[in-house]
Amino acid sequence: MITGDITPAEWAHFCTFTARVRRLAYDSEGPLHVDPLVWTILARKCRGEPLLPRLRLIEALEINNADVPALVSFLTPILRDVTVWFRGAKGFEPASEFCTSVKVLFQTLVCVTPHLTALDWGAPYDRCCGTDFLASIGCLRNLSSLRLHGKTSDTPSAVSTQVPIATLLWEITTITPLVSLSLNVELFAGPNGALTAVAGSTLPALHTLEVCITNGPAEMLATFVHSLRLPALQSLVVDTRYSPLGYSTLEDQLPRICANLPSSLREFHWSHMVRTSIPSSMPPSDIHRILGPLLSFRAMRCVEFRLPLSTSPLHTTDDGVAQLAAAWPDVQKLRMYNRHVSSYHARLQAGE
Repeated sequence: MITGDITPAEWAHFCTFTARVRRLAYDSEGPLHVDPLVWTILARKCRGEPLLPRLRLIEALEINNADVPALVSFLTPILRDVTVWFRGAKGFEPASEFCTSVKVLFQTLVCVTPHLTALDWGAPYDRCCGTDFLASIGCLRNLSSLRLHGKTSDTPSAVSTQVPIATLLWEITTITPLVSLSLNVELFAGPNGALTAVAGSTLPALHTLEVCITNGPAEMLATFVHSLRLPALQSLVVDTRYSPLGYSTLEDQLPRICANLPSSLREFHWSHMVRTSIPSSMPPSDIHRILGPLLSFRAMRCVEFRLPLSTSPLHTTDDGVAQLAAAWPDVQKLRMYNRHVSSYHARLQAGE
């Protein structure tokens, strides 16, 4: 145990332990409280060198601005996997300090960890923080997995009016090693015209794309997916659960979303749990017809929709299910799910 001033012998002994650490789970709410001043003292002793020189993975959840000095001291050039989720600025004063901490941590991360291969970043961006600092994401040229979300709760937050949409999206599309990409399009709220910056951009290795949109039109999401060239894509996850859209959004936008997807697509997931009022006079829509744009993907193995079925006039028949099975000979699961009522599952096995 180190108490008072740190002697050379104590520091040398301490370093024998820090050199062994490869993985770190940082818990700001854990039973052991560490005074923030401790991290300042340790940083001075390190003299610019990493506190944990062989650290490869960091997981820090539900953190706030007071935790940033500690996390900065943990960063090392050999880091490969980082997960950071901020708790939010609510309750912390002044908000400007919180926003500064978010930016400092991200910018330091980008500068110190050029060989990072996986980043999961979540922070409650608002008009105070903005998202301009995220444009430096393109410096992480070795990322194979990127999850970039603009909120840590299930309720939409205010969106910055100064988001550099074109720059940020373009920087992301320059990270060609990406295999998995998850984006909250709330970050990119703005005119559809800004998406022309990524039109025709190719992510040659991308296998999984997840896009969540809040506070914006489904057309923007469809345009974003349509604008990319994803020759290796196998799984697409679309989430509009917090958008004020009707179920017809699926039928209207699915053709455009599917237009440029490769034949290698094996999984398609759509979540739209917003309850909307459907006129009683509206005739039922056949699921087979709505899913028409997906029927050309012969390699499909999983199709899943989370929709407000109790308020949507959707239906299917035995013949419709048979047509789906014929279009997808290798399909293993078709799932229609509603969290408010019992789920409906249809498992289709080839030959059944």
